[in-house]
Order: sequence, then C-alpha cells, then structure tokens
Amino acid sequence: MSPTVTTLPETPRYTTSEIVLHWTIAGLVLYQWLMGQGMADIFYAIRDGADRDGYGPAFVHVGLGLTILVLVVVRLGMRLRRPGAPLPESRDPRLDRAARLLHLSFYALLIAMPVLGAVAWWGESGAFGVLHSVLAWALALVVVAYAGLALYQRFALGEDVLRRLVRPT
Repeated sequence: MSPTVTTLPETPRYTTSEIVLHWTIAGLVLYQWLMGQGMADIFYAIRDGADRDGYGPAFVHVGLGLTILVLVVVRLGMRLRRPGAPLPESRDPRLDRAARLLHLSFYALLIAMPVLGAVAWWGESGAFGVLHSVLAWALALVVVAYAGLALYQRFALGEDVLRRLVRPT
C-alpha cells in the first residue's frame, strides 16, 4: 500500500529565479561531471608540452566551472536574503538534519571544486587536480544521497516537498 501524498500548501515555495538558478546549476554540474572525466588526460598532456589550442573542450570545462562558482555565490546571496522555505512540523527532524547537511555539502563542494580546478589548471598543479577529481566523486555521492532522500520523502513518507523546486510561488 503506497502512502498518501501530502501536498504542502502551507509551505512557501521557491521563487522562479531560485528554481531557474537551481536547475541551471544542476544541469551545468551534470554536464561538467560528464565532460570532466577526460580532463586529467588533457591536463597532463598540456603540462607535458602539448599545444593548448587543440584542447578547446578543456577551456569550456574551465569556463563553465567558473560560471558555476559565480552562480553558486549568487544563489548563496539569495539564500541569505531569503532563507529556504520552512518545512512542516510533522516531519522527522533527522530528515531535516540530513537535508541541511547535504545542502551544506553541496555549497562547500560547489565552491571548492571550481577554486581547486582553477588552481590546478592555471597553476599546473597535479595535486590540486587530483583533489578536484576526488571532490567531483564526492559531489556525485552527495547528489545520489540527496536524490535518494527526496525520493524517500516522496514515495515512502508521502511528503511532496519536491514540488517546491518545480512550481514557483
């Protein structure tokens, strides 16, 4: 027997600009993650003397990484001015703590990764490149955990909190 879905009309939703920014960042991160899998090879080839002109996708990756950094800073500014919508009292507080921890992890990773990637790229630092790659995998794990939590809330608990990221106020 599946749970009844509880819509949360009393819970404010995100604004259109917050939703657009969220999904823009999510799409760029997915693209970066998929495209970035070959960046280590490009990085080492260039570091070993290959011509940078032949590696246009690397410049796209670097540029989009910096774009993500700017968008995340903008999103953080928006969040500081208008904190996330409060959640209903009936929820399990452990889910709230998990969601907050995952959000903090997102922000930390989405700020650290472009910075480390830029240092690796322009500073030609393999160590920073490795750390950047490790954080990319950490981000993938955070995304999976966050999606799992959202799906658990939706299908196991019947809480339709995902709607807040689809339909604006």
